[in-house]
Amino acid sequence: RVNAGTYSNFDLVLSGASQVLSGNAELPGDAGRWYFSASRPILHDGPDTPIVEFPYFSFLYADMHPHLLTMPFFALGLAWCLSVYLAPIQKRKWQDQLLALVLFGLFIGSFLASHTWDFPLFIALAVFIMVWKIINEEQINLKLKIKQIILYSAGAIGIALLLYRPFSHWFKTDYSSIEFWKGAKTPLTDYIVVLGFSLFVMVSLLFVHIVPDLKRWFSDWKEDKSKRIYLIPAGVLAIMIVLWAFNYQVLAFGFPFLMFWLYLIFFKKDLSEFHRLIFFLFALGFSITYVTEVLVLKGDVGRSNMVFRIYLQAWFILGIAISLGLIELLKIIRSWKRGVRISWIISLQVLILFGLSYPLTATKYKVNDRWPDVEKPPKTLDGALFMLGDSLNNPEFAPAYYSDEDRKLNLAIDYFGIRYMQDQVVGSPVIVEGHTTEYRWGARYSIYTGLPSVIGWNWHTRQHHSLLGGEIVEKRIQQVNDFYESDDIENAVNFLKRYDVGYIIVSDLERVYYSSAGLEKFNEMTRRGDLRIVHGDLSGNSAVIYEVVR
Repeated sequence: RVNAGTYSNFDLVLSGASQVLSGNAELPGDAGRWYFSASRPILHDGPDTPIVEFPYFSFLYADMHPHLLTMPFFALGLAWCLSVYLAPIQKRKWQDQLLALVLFGLFIGSFLASHTWDFPLFIALAVFIMVWKIINEEQINLKLKIKQIILYSAGAIGIALLLYRPFSHWFKTDYSSIEFWKGAKTPLTDYIVVLGFSLFVMVSLLFVHIVPDLKRWFSDWKEDKSKRIYLIPAGVLAIMIVLWAFNYQVLAFGFPFLMFWLYLIFFKKDLSEFHRLIFFLFALGFSITYVTEVLVLKGDVGRSNMVFRIYLQAWFILGIAISLGLIELLKIIRSWKRGVRISWIISLQVLILFGLSYPLTATKYKVNDRWPDVEKPPKTLDGALFMLGDSLNNPEFAPAYYSDEDRKLNLAIDYFGIRYMQDQVVGSPVIVEGHTTEYRWGARYSIYTGLPSVIGWNWHTRQHHSLLGGEIVEKRIQQVNDFYESDDIENAVNFLKRYDVGYIIVSDLERVYYSSAGLEKFNEMTRRGDLRIVHGDLSGNSAVIYEVVR
């Protein structure tokens, strides 16, 4: 025990942290608090709490969503943009120009089908870089510059749209427009918690490059009798006050930075191209986060997905900017005054430790947050072995059970059924399995095998087919429920034909959710020759997989 009257709050924090790190104490609260709650740092207690995932969280949580799966393509897109920045496309041979445009269409166009959020970002980024390089080309006239800008921009966008035209033609969604965000805005304190380290590096580098100019401007201001130069800072301050008054704290905080970035990128002639690139990355990374304060995807749940996807883009871009910025700062800190240099290094180390506190704590709690009532849970990268529970080490021990409103579902029998389908099923036949509400054990065979099902996760299916209307999805769910519940064989046969079903799943979930009379019809259909059992038996101790006989 620590006497609170003896120590300051900071001493208590250090004392508690040392006890946790030494293993003599545990952090308070449940395990999820120390790995999951970190993905909700903005307006954590509401209202309008958005999702703010970051790359380490996505990997730790094994969040197999498009934002994670397309991360390599995001890096590929950034690499393409960097290549054009370093070797302008208009200076290449025509064969290399064509190849660059085709590769752009192949890489960036893929986001149309995989992660649409990244497509407009890279279109804007690529066009900006090409325009910037063409405009700064001194050896060609304005007329030719305009022609090149139109040619390369239209070519890149056109090839990207053309290559993925089949997907765009068949995929339609209602989530295609934006509107002004009217809910709670991001508090500045929350913003600094999320991006404080990036801000520290950016401000440090900005200080190095902007202070000499500020001194010169101040000198000019003293000599300017009209004092007109004061209108610029006065205008910036006025805009900041107005933004803050309307609760746009992040925009008010970021507005002066925006002015500095514009100056450094476009007007500071003695700035090297390398430093210009660094500030451009900082400007891009922070600026896209400002967008989430004003705009939201129409139909989004609050602004969850808007913040979620945009901030992930910012993490990537700012990660590169931080790396480059720190390299430059570490080169020049030797010239700083000793006190300033030591203070800066200590601040940097403290921020790094704060950042490392998440992987150091979250990894442990996530790894140890295992299925309940399993004494020796498997610790492996195999994301399905948890279903076996303690029976993994000894078949005589209990498997993992899922409690569905106090109804126990044996997950081990699903594990073996899923493994059978992973190993034996060829192609992508349609499967049908019992339907549950979201965040339960439903759709497990489709999830673990990747096979298409008659109906999947209700909300995601509604989102993906938003133009159809929710009633169509609900009708499909009802048809699946009727298929399992009814004892009418002819209706079941018609259902299988209508949806071209190849396999039927009957396991503990189906036995709990549907009547025994409805499930018994599958055995009668097997005797008739409509189905055949390819996995399991009728003892009730295994998952039964029926293959539809063609």
